[in-house]
Amino acid sequence: QEGPGWFADWNPEVKCTLDVDLMHTFIHSEAVFCVRFSHDGKYFATGHSTSVRIYDVGTAHSVLEHDTKHDTTPPSACFSPDDKYLVTCGYHENIFLWNIAEKSVRSVCRNSKGPFFLLAFSPNGKFLVSGSRSGIVQIWDVEVKSDGSLSEFAGPYRVYLDCIAISPDSQLVATGCSDAIRIWDINTGQLVKRLRYPSNRYCPVAFTPDGKGLVSGSSDRTLKYWDIRNVPRGGPEMREALIDDNEGEEEGTRCNMTFLGHTDVVTSVAVSPDGEWILSGYFNDTVKLWDARTATLQLTLRGHNSGGRLQYIVSWEDS
Repeated sequence: QEGPGWFADWNPEVKCTLDVDLMHTFIHSEAVFCVRFSHDGKYFATGHSTSVRIYDVGTAHSVLEHDTKHDTTPPSACFSPDDKYLVTCGYHENIFLWNIAEKSVRSVCRNSKGPFFLLAFSPNGKFLVSGSRSGIVQIWDVEVKSDGSLSEFAGPYRVYLDCIAISPDSQLVATGCSDAIRIWDINTGQLVKRLRYPSNRYCPVAFTPDGKGLVSGSSDRTLKYWDIRNVPRGGPEMREALIDDNEGEEEGTRCNMTFLGHTDVVTSVAVSPDGEWILSGYFNDTVKLWDARTATLQLTLRGHNSGGRLQYIVSWEDS
């Protein structure tokens, strides 16, 4: 299926169960590095080197813009679980918590330990995890104190970070790093699992909605599904489960499936809310959509030309 400047290419070897079409094209003056949908699907946020914007999906109009022109790297953003707030950061020492309806800043976290680069909100709305490429991970209590700041209660850990993700039960934090995937207990800040990933320079990660699996990408042009059901999540067994990050790889966590078909470095992954589909993006300006149960490719989308245009593709329909 083709349109002006884009196409969708279905895998001829599998039954077609999805349909796609281009709804809107949102023009940016600079390259877009961050896209996040609200949980209700009404809004999405974009980040590039000069601002963070929130768009209404139905009207394609911008409803909020946060100027980041003083930053020197693209900002990151994520919505709170109730979609009332957007959290933003850039290459500075501040985290901004925006009230979307009021278009105002609810609180600002100032950090003296270095700039933020990555953000993730816990599904229960209680925690915010921040990270940076320099290797600092911090977990914050979102409850606002009298001085308007957020309170830190865990971290930091010094490893080179590409991605952070929080499990659906808000008990675990996964960090994709240049040498391994690390899984941390969000309540204690302790390392509970390490997954070695050979020949890796990038490592995006995403939890499955049921919390039983973790999906990761890599510079070896593959995606992998990891069974993490044996990872401890609090309780009496947590003390025995803690591991030393300087020791060898912990046994017991299996790579159940490997997704083959990318021709370049995999830089981003996402799992659909029903857990049936996995999306991945990579360096050659395309997005691939996979059957999560069989690791087979359903379709490939191309609509980017590296010229500062963000293409938004409508979600799938039931077969």
